[in-house]
Amino acid sequence: MQLAGYINSYYTSANQNYTNPEACGDTPTCTGGYGVPSSHDPSTAYRRGGIEGGSLEVIYRITNPVTSPVGVGLYLEPTWGRNKDELEARLLLQSNFIDDHLVLAGNIVVANERLKFIENNNVPESMLDFLVGASYRFAPKWSAGVEARFHNDYSELNLRNQVQRATFIGPNFHYAEKDWWLTGAWRYQLAGGTCMGGGEAECSNARVWDSHSVNEFILKVGFPLN
Repeated sequence: MQLAGYINSYYTSANQNYTNPEACGDTPTCTGGYGVPSSHDPSTAYRRGGIEGGSLEVIYRITNPVTSPVGVGLYLEPTWGRNKDELEARLLLQSNFIDDHLVLAGNIVVANERLKFIENNNVPESMLDFLVGASYRFAPKWSAGVEARFHNDYSELNLRNQVQRATFIGPNFHYAEKDWWLTGAWRYQLAGGTCMGGGEAECSNARVWDSHSVNEFILKVGFPLN
């Protein structure tokens, strides 16, 4: 079993990011969305960042990818934060090839969450994600690869009433020393995202904007405690 903790930060930068008349009214574009208070002037840019909250991660390994054809693990992560509380569960799959130089991985992710809007309105949501990726160790301590996220949003808990679908893809890298490691990734939202079931105002230009952006940047730093 593996335990880990995170301190999460956030940064919101929005400027004329909506083009849907349902959100902007009579103006062609406006600033708004998750993380932007309704009291903010929609004709001006909004930028703010800080500490989001914390997460606790628990991973239980069923099979080891080094000794088994497929490594299987179970993952549970509760999160408490300024912008949302969330309970996330994952099925982790991994296979190693070429003397562990090439790693193929997949995650099935299910999560229930409550978004905390600045006006103190809590909004329940859930999501179902399929994550796939490949990474190759091309030099000692260094690995790089590509990953994709197939994302589905629901407006109620327990995957009821789907309202959004989007696809993200991009590169990743990993650097590991004996006492610490660093992982980074960039995911780009492909055109073709869709909104349905009453969530149409959160889509424009063939992309999904409700708590999403064109670019997702991920950076993790870790070190063992023993």
